[in-house]
Amino acid sequence: MGAVFGSKIDLDASQIALFVAMLFAGALVLQFPIGWLSDRVDRRKLIFSAALMGAVSCSLGWLAGDDIWLLMAAAFCAGGVTTPLYALFLAYTNDFLSIEEMPAASGGLILTFGVGAILGPLVAGWAMQKFGPFAFWPVLGATFGAISLYALYRMTRRETVSVEETESYLGVIPSVSPMAVEAAGNWSAEHVENDNQGTKTS
Repeated sequence: MGAVFGSKIDLDASQIALFVAMLFAGALVLQFPIGWLSDRVDRRKLIFSAALMGAVSCSLGWLAGDDIWLLMAAAFCAGGVTTPLYALFLAYTNDFLSIEEMPAASGGLILTFGVGAILGPLVAGWAMQKFGPFAFWPVLGATFGAISLYALYRMTRRETVSVEETESYLGVIPSVSPMAVEAAGNWSAEHVENDNQGTKTS
């Protein structure tokens, strides 16, 4: 098979399968340590560090050359920060919201993720077709770089929230969070109760 994802190696089917497995294995293994740190440090700094780690991993993947294990390590690290980043975004957002505001914020994050899930493969696919398979790494690395820069920007916009006041990190995939579901349920129950009271008084 041809060279894959910027390596100079011809990967066979089993190696490609291992590459994909490393992406998911990284997300599984790094979820816990990132979540543990999230409840103990400024989340903006952790988002910046995780995104920077992803960008560096993409650089290593691009420069892996004939080193198959460096390529796999790059996939592990890049995949390892992708899923936790979404959970970090959700936790950081909820730190500044009331329970009533969380469902709308969660929906906005899911919409943003959905747009990225559509555009990301299109942009990466176009780049890989135009410039070669190696373009996978620069496209992914540029995304990580943009996230890290935005995290730095956010640090200049407001004071950090003390660790004691932050919400707990939940390792979630891009979907409605349990906290948002609970908040939505409470909101619905309150409105049903208010409607029932209004009906009785009328």
